[in-house]
Amino acid sequence: MRPLNTKEEAEEATNVVQKLSSNSLLISEQQFTFDAVIGEDASQVLKHFTLSLSFAHSHLLFLQFLYTQTLQFLYTQSLQFLYKQSLQFLL
Repeated sequence: MRPLNTKEEAEEATNVVQKLSSNSLLISEQQFTFDAVIGEDASQVLKHFTLSLSFAHSHLLFLQFLYTQTLQFLYTQSLQFLYKQSLQFLL
């Protein structure tokens, strides 16, 4: 078996991933919808910018998750503290 040449690689890639619209791709016969999809003709700067935005968005979601978890933890700790204080007051 020989390695694929450039033309064969491009044909195989086209068969696996197809751009259906400005926000959807077909990957191995499953359709996925995104906020936006850049084409092969996009500049390297645009691809890098899009990747950076995606990276920043995932980090913001993670920070939002951490913030929510921290608030829940602090709320739980506050309730436990108040409960202990009220028990001491009653006894």
